[in-house]
Amino acid sequence: MSRSLPQLIRDGYRRPREAARYLLDLDLQPSVLVQAALLLVIINTLSLVLLYDAMERYSPDPIQIIQPPLLIGTFVQLIFVVICSYMVKLLSPAFGKKVSFAQSATIFIWFNLIQLCGAMAALLVVMVFGLLAFFVPIIPMVWTIWALGQYWAELVENKTSFVGFLLVVVAILITLPILGVLVSLLGLPGVEIIKNV
Repeated sequence: MSRSLPQLIRDGYRRPREAARYLLDLDLQPSVLVQAALLLVIINTLSLVLLYDAMERYSPDPIQIIQPPLLIGTFVQLIFVVICSYMVKLLSPAFGKKVSFAQSATIFIWFNLIQLCGAMAALLVVMVFGLLAFFVPIIPMVWTIWALGQYWAELVENKTSFVGFLLVVVAILITLPILGVLVSLLGLPGVEIIKNV
């Protein structure tokens, strides 16, 4: 049964397993995944701008955050998507079912898209209402922990959400050092936080 985009987004938050199965059944083409990955990078960049602005605004000490050039940040984020999706593909047989790179990337990109949208909404609320809304970011954090297990358990067709959660956490823990080594070898700049005196 086909779903409209608003319905798919709604299911993505409320019924992650159903949304994951629907997306996997679509068998998305590589060109669609590339476009979705670029959209993810754009939204992630916007969320980082909001996050850094909130950090500068509410930090007890005056700080300035210097970000790397946009193209470098985009490159690093895309590499993270590729490596992490590939790690899930390699690890998947040990957690239930062997999946393809395209299936892994589909779930990774979709999950991060809706997770970032929720996080950005929470940040905007905090920026508008200030410390009165300090509890709002807790909501997307709790949802993220719950949904991680739901999405990746459905990916490997396992009924236990903890298995899905463990799969993606292990993949991320393997990916981060690899990404760190690549960034270091290429001499790419990172984010700098400078205290204003």
